[in-house]
Amino acid sequence: MNRVNLRLALREIESPGRAGELSLWVKNRFDGAVAEGLDRFRPSFGGMVLGYCEDPQTFGATLRYRF
Repeated sequence: MNRVNLRLALREIESPGRAGELSLWVKNRFDGAVAEGLDRFRPSFGGMVLGYCEDPQTFGATLRYRF
């Protein structure tokens, strides 16, 4: 399964003397447990396989203002 990251942003939000941006985002949208960084060792090392799974699904929001 492929990793899907999404971001939706509203830019140039005007307020008196300032400009801002609001964005909503999600990382790993479909929460796929994809193993990454796999290393396979030779049979002399017991045929060991080391790796890790990517981060779980994460949601967030970012608000930025320029002064």
